This record gives sequence, C-alpha cells and structure tokens, in this order.
Amino acid sequence: MEGKKESNFLQIHRESFINRERIWMTLAWKRLNYCTRFIPSTSQFNRPDNLARLLEMATIVASYFSAILADFFTDGKAQVFIKELTHCNGNADLAFYPKKNIERKIIFSYEGSY
Repeated sequence: MEGKKESNFLQIHRESFINRERIWMTLAWKRLNYCTRFIPSTSQFNRPDNLARLLEMATIVASYFSAILADFFTDGKAQVFIKELTHCNGNADLAFYPKKNIERKIIFSYEGSY
C-alpha cells in the first residue's frame, strides 16, 4: 500500500433507461455546477445515509493506486458494492460542462478543500 489517498469530489449517478442523471458534489455534499459528458442534473440528490462507509471503502481501495476511479453501487442505506475500478475514465475524452478552470483545479489538485 502506498498510503492514504483522498478524493476531492464525488460524482453521483442515478440511471435508468429513460433518464440518466449525474451531478458532482464536494465531500461536504455541496453541489458543484459541472459535469462530464452530460449536462448536470437539476434534480435534488439526497445525501446517502452510508456516505461515510462509501468514502471509507473508496479510501481503502485508492490506497493501492497512485490514481483510481472507484465506482460503487449502493441502496443509500446499508448495502455497498464495488462496481468497477478505472484508471482512464471515458477513454480520457470527457468534456467538462460548463468549461471553466476551477473544475480542473478541483479534480487534479490534492490541496485544500472546496
């Protein structure tokens, strides 16, 4: 293990065959006004009861890598499953919406909190 890694943000997905919704949030559950590939959802996303457990699992998984995207499935209550681990999300071809410099600072910086 290389040591503790920390995330700067969460990307939240609610998907169905009809309506795919995504948002990005800070770890303090503050909505970030951008997304990749899809326009950010305007729907309300409630903080899952098991968010601390999700972050704990992500931290454990991330400790084995210099950079990793860990996807999880959860019912928001008790169940948490690792969906996949990715080193190159979206074939490194995801556009940011809207295009601003702050998003890149949040994603690629390990300093500070946002």
